[in-house]
Amino acid sequence: MTALPAFVDGLPGGMELAIALVVFLVLMVVPFALLVAGGWYLLTRTSNDDERIADLEAEVAELKQRLDEEDDR
Repeated sequence: MTALPAFVDGLPGGMELAIALVVFLVLMVVPFALLVAGGWYLLTRTSNDDERIADLEAEVAELKQRLDEEDDR
């Protein structure tokens, strides 16, 4: 008696489909999810930078005003 392949003249069975699904998830979904997460992180980080820059600019303006007041004395 000869050994037959996992599927003969038909579609792959349950285990073959499960392996194909795992391969698809690893090769397509995981990298896509990592890209989306990285993009989200960068976008949220830059919005915090904008607030920080605005705060620093306001502080610089206040310090310049103090220096001008001290120069006037």
